[in-house]
Amino acid sequence: MKKQHILISLFIGQLLTAEWYSNWSFRKPITNNPAVAGDLTNFPLLVSISSDSDLSNYASNNGYDIIFTLGVNTNKLAHEIEYYSNGTLAAWVKIPLLSASVTESNILYIYFDKSRPGNQQNTTAVWSGHQAVFHLSSSNDSTAAGNTLSSTGPAYNASGLIGGNYAFTGAGLLSNAALYNLNFPQTAGTISLWAKGNFTSQANSKNIFDGYATSRSHFYIRCNSGPLQFCFMTNAGYAYAANRG
Repeated sequence: MKKQHILISLFIGQLLTAEWYSNWSFRKPITNNPAVAGDLTNFPLLVSISSDSDLSNYASNNGYDIIFTLGVNTNKLAHEIEYYSNGTLAAWVKIPLLSASVTESNILYIYFDKSRPGNQQNTTAVWSGHQAVFHLSSSNDSTAAGNTLSSTGPAYNASGLIGGNYAFTGAGLLSNAALYNLNFPQTAGTISLWAKGNFTSQANSKNIFDGYATSRSHFYIRCNSGPLQFCFMTNAGYAYAANRG
């Protein structure tokens, strides 16, 4: 097979020695770069593949037959497909260990076979332990909580970096009342997002999930003619503000 370069993975031509998963007819091995700052456990890994002819020819039109396993065994890994069409795939795969040093342990297999029935995704298992996950290819939450965002201004844009996005061009926000009282900052936690914009010329706050309030804890993004700020607020004032850009 020819090499297929993707965002964080690389298809390689030789087959590994792992046993075959069930009665799926097609598979390809994927190698991944080592983790950067130490081993990562139970890590949702993004696999992004562009215009692969084998997937286009032998996977179903919706990608429901696609599964992932480790290279060393046939244990099925939980995954979520964010986007699939004609051999182009964006999927999140929960890998037990992404090693910083042993690259062989980072090898996966992707299996596909349009004759296999059913939807092989296990979205909520990928994001277990998360409060909310919004890919913004829709307004839906990928966690078991099943929160749905509402928009009072931001418009959906299908041409995002991975799947779709929402564009903040004026007043308004994305929000969900169930997320208002998460009591940030927690003892420890992680929030990640991708944002693109001309932040130096933007002089007003852009809110995600919640707006400014002095009566309860909340968090939001703001741009005040300078760097992008991600802010944690309590009813006593700023708890933490992280500058980027």
